[in-house]
Amino acid sequence: MRVGFSGFKSHQSSEIPAIGRVLRVGSAVCLSIFCGCRLETATSLDESETEKKVEMAVPTGRTAKTYDGLTVEQWRIRLKTLGPSLPGADAAVPGLAELAADTNVSPVDRRQATMMIGRLGSPGLKALPTLRTLLKEEPVDQYAPAAWAAKAIALLGPAAKEATPDLIVRLESSTALLESRLACLEALARIGGVHVDVIPALLKQLKSPSPQLGPHQQLEIQMGAIDAIFLVGPDAAIAVPRLMDLLDHPHDLIRTKVVQALGAIGLSASPAASAVAEKLVFDDAEEVRRESALALAQFGRDGEQLLRGLTEDEEPIVREFSVSALGKITPQSAEILSVLTGSLDDEVDRVRLVAAKALLSSPQQRDRVISTLTDLLINADQKTRRSAADLCIEMKLNEKEWSLLEVTINSTMDDEYLIRLWTSMQKSRP
Repeated sequence: MRVGFSGFKSHQSSEIPAIGRVLRVGSAVCLSIFCGCRLETATSLDESETEKKVEMAVPTGRTAKTYDGLTVEQWRIRLKTLGPSLPGADAAVPGLAELAADTNVSPVDRRQATMMIGRLGSPGLKALPTLRTLLKEEPVDQYAPAAWAAKAIALLGPAAKEATPDLIVRLESSTALLESRLACLEALARIGGVHVDVIPALLKQLKSPSPQLGPHQQLEIQMGAIDAIFLVGPDAAIAVPRLMDLLDHPHDLIRTKVVQALGAIGLSASPAASAVAEKLVFDDAEEVRRESALALAQFGRDGEQLLRGLTEDEEPIVREFSVSALGKITPQSAEILSVLTGSLDDEVDRVRLVAAKALLSSPQQRDRVISTLTDLLINADQKTRRSAADLCIEMKLNEKEWSLLEVTINSTMDDEYLIRLWTSMQKSRP
């Protein structure tokens, strides 16, 4: 997640002569002394940058509240210069925690402070008690401190596992906004298997989202829970049976996410291999079929055997997705190499293309691959020809290979598209 701070713009000091700037700063100092106030600058900005960009607002008649020595205005400036690898990260955490916890501060400033705690990484763990407290804070006017805290905890990752009980309570709260629930799901996913309560909490949401939510929001929670299981990966093996129950869900996106999550779990999800293979062969949604093939490639021997068999399926798209998935398995066994090599002779150009791509780095099949790509450059549809040209470039053909290819191309130079394609390819020729 990226957190931007572009909403906070420091007041630009006017371009005035040097003597005027001296008088101006001097006046400000005098005024601050007269009012009993301190004029402070953000400690992590250098002096020249401070002169240009920082003109502190000085309260009249009262002392501005500070958070570890800096006012809200000063924190707005300092937030722009903080980061996990920048000086001052450790020292900034106490003030950020104070600022985030103060309900009298504007929600925008509190949110920025909260998110920065997460962005700081390990130093931010010192403010974990504050984040856990924010998880208990109820939303006001659509501002959800619990969502900010959950997003910060997600950035802190497994090291923030102590917050797991608080995340679960907020996730299951009847008053939690959808934003907060989704943020809690991500935070639990980032904590992952290091806490025993994470996976059961995700499964509970997967099975029965909060009844306080409408049908659309319940669907959002289900998708969020599946995404969370995907992020947890192999440690979420106990989720496999429940995920298999959702393989026939009426929503394409749910089915797509389910096979992705099963693939992320990997070998422990191999009992689902046959069911996933059925999705590859019979599902109505192309994306579900594509992701099913990729999931099978992550199921070990069981998935590999199913994919090898499906490279001979009567439906071209099944062969294409199966060959493509086999090409992603490493290391490639002799059986896989044999199947991929055989697919170079498939009657469908797209299957031949993905087989060539899968064998791109195989020295034993280099000549066969170049021959296949050459034929595709001349005879396939434009999209496939363009892809074949890209693969030729990716192979880094030597001068002899370029010359042989050029002879073949020149024999068909009446093809206007091929002429343009070959001209473009020449730019990569050594």
